[in-house]
Amino acid sequence: MNQPRSRSARLARLARFPRLARFPRLARFPRLARLARLARFPRLARLARLARFPRLARRVVVEGPSMEPVLMSGDRLLVLRRRRPRVGDIVAVADPRPGGRLLVKRVVALQGDEVLVEGDNRSSSTDSRHFGPVDRRAVLGRAVYRYGPPGRSGRLD
Repeated sequence: MNQPRSRSARLARLARFPRLARFPRLARFPRLARLARLARFPRLARLARLARFPRLARRVVVEGPSMEPVLMSGDRLLVLRRRRPRVGDIVAVADPRPGGRLLVKRVVALQGDEVLVEGDNRSSSTDSRHFGPVDRRAVLGRAVYRYGPPGRSGRLD
């Protein structure tokens, strides 16, 4: 799909969505505007700030059944990198095993500079029970919002 090139065309497109029209800077970021429409995030100004600092946020796709029933395979998450993990948070973690994958797990314990993570579906999860605690620096951020699929979008608490 072709994106409108001129600023007035982008603003006209955003005008169809009253909540987005209040934030004309979103017109510069078509992907972010699409995400905001899907997510219906109440604080779109926060997303606009994230667009200016892409290192603060990351999009992650859940693969596999390890986090069912909370997260299903194919769910798309917005992961914020700004704060330290707490017990109960859903986080994105760099896999400590070779391969460079990204894991989405729940924090179950903090031990100094190490974090224990486990999947909600223990029978089909590879987590700290298998590879041990992970370094706190390996935690890439906390999942705060599910933006897809559209029928399952919403905040993650």
